[in-house]
Parts: sequence; C-alpha cells; structure tokens
Amino acid sequence: MRDNFDKIIDEVEAKGYRQGIELGIEQGIEKGIEEGKEISKEQMVKAMIAEGLDISIIARVTGLKPEEIIKRKETLQ
Repeated sequence: MRDNFDKIIDEVEAKGYRQGIELGIEQGIEKGIEEGKEISKEQMVKAMIAEGLDISIIARVTGLKPEEIIKRKETLQ
C-alpha cells in the first residue's frame, strides 16, 4: 500500500515539474516576443527620425509620447 502511495506521489511531482517547465518556457517565449517588439519599435523610431518625419507623426504611429521621441532624437545627433 505504501509503495502505491509513493508511486502516486512521484507521478504527481513529475507532472507538476513538467507543467512548471512548460509554463517557464511559455513565459520565456512571451517575454522574448515582447522584447523583440520593443527592439523593432526602437529601430522604427530611429529610422523615422533619420527620415526627418515630424515628431507628431512618429508619436501617432508608435504610440510614444513626443517627449520620448525628442529624447531619442537628441541621442542620435
């Protein structure tokens, strides 16, 4: 009887461990996607600034505040 109980506990622990790993991988992928989006947005902002687009247009397209765009523009000059 005790052996069956130990076996069940081992199976439940293994299942929890696998679920934890799967959740960690899923969260890591989501974080990577978000970081990729931010990098892409930064590259897009830099390109728009380099093309001389008006700050209000860049703000509207990217969702950034004009102040944030001005700071980025100053670092590029």
